Amino acid sequence: AGSAHQPVLETNARFDARLSTEGVTCAVCHVRDGVVLGPWGDSKAPHAVRQDPRLLSEQVCAQCHQATASYTDILVCTFDTAHEWRASPYATEGRACPSCHMPEVRRAVAIGGPVRDARRHLFFGSKIPKREHLGEGERRYYDLYPSGLSVAIAGEGPAWKLVLTNAHAGHLLPTGDPERFILVKADLVDAAGRVIGRRSYRIGQRWVWNPKARKLGDNRLKPRETREVPLHFSGPRSAKPALIRVTVENWRMSRENAAYHKLTGVYPLSAVVLREEKRLP
Repeated sequence: AGSAHQPVLETNARFDARLSTEGVTCAVCHVRDGVVLGPWGDSKAPHAVRQDPRLLSEQVCAQCHQATASYTDILVCTFDTAHEWRASPYATEGRACPSCHMPEVRRAVAIGGPVRDARRHLFFGSKIPKREHLGEGERRYYDLYPSGLSVAIAGEGPAWKLVLTNAHAGHLLPTGDPERFILVKADLVDAAGRVIGRRSYRIGQRWVWNPKARKLGDNRLKPRETREVPLHFSGPRSAKPALIRVTVENWRMSRENAAYHKLTGVYPLSAVVLREEKRLP
């Protein structure tokens, strides 16, 4: 009907409920016009094969991860990851998306095929869902993907600070859906293990969605950007601090938005991706 508020519903005779649960399948990137695409093009396969060097570039990824549009006042799409990458030092160094999200591996890419340099197709990024939600075979690959954010604890009491660096991501951190954010939690702990001070720092975009979608702020980290965050702890100081404990959480969306969309308990909202500690003198 020409409006996102009045979608046109059509019956899909080829709908496969089982296939729909897989989300993005192999064919999305590797099949065009009935031909299987690959980075080599020399496979002896029982089907048509064509070499496509774009599979090793950002171009295939940008088909889904680069979209900025507004459909209604409240329905916006802002995935600017490809542009973020092109503006980063990773682009000038020739390090495209597969360099990080598809680690190299030497193996046969098909049963009976030659052993050659290839890439893993796991695509871990934010590390959500949580490790415990992954299949047994996937868990052992989890540590191939370092957290995009690195954290150091610097300074002397009481003038401690967090040194946050986008050390591993070739795009803004976090990227993609505007509801994603990173929560850095710092606890001041005494010798008995009691938390005597707490501080948190949120990294991400801030939007208001009603009555009109509007971006309020954006403090994401650019590739290789470093930011210092002072740690002014709140809470009682009845005991001497023994250590600072930092936890980094990646969030898909806030609990409030998950509840609004009826996603509470349906999909893991966050995952701890990094922990650091600093013993105090």
